[in-house]
Amino acid sequence: MGSDPSQQVPAAHGAQVLSPETDRRFALETAGDGTGTCARVEPRRADLALDVSTLASLYLGHETAARLHAAGQIEELTPGATHRADSVFRTPLGPWCPDGF
Repeated sequence: MGSDPSQQVPAAHGAQVLSPETDRRFALETAGDGTGTCARVEPRRADLALDVSTLASLYLGHETAARLHAAGQIEELTPGATHRADSVFRTPLGPWCPDGF
């Protein structure tokens, strides 16, 4: 199965620190080629505060960080962090599962 260039989204690069509703901080670092790492870091100021279910929505591509921020589910602790999160988590295709649960 080939890759359709019209469906490709440019990969974002940079670093962002996420703070799920735990006492932990996670640094998400991405490169321009689409590769990335995520590691626990302490102590560092978080860029975004969100709960685990909101992080799952971002990861699975169901919602954008901007919409979740507007709905009060993401707290932007560093200006521009919501926009950066959208550039990291967005995908050209929405989530889809053919099986009903």
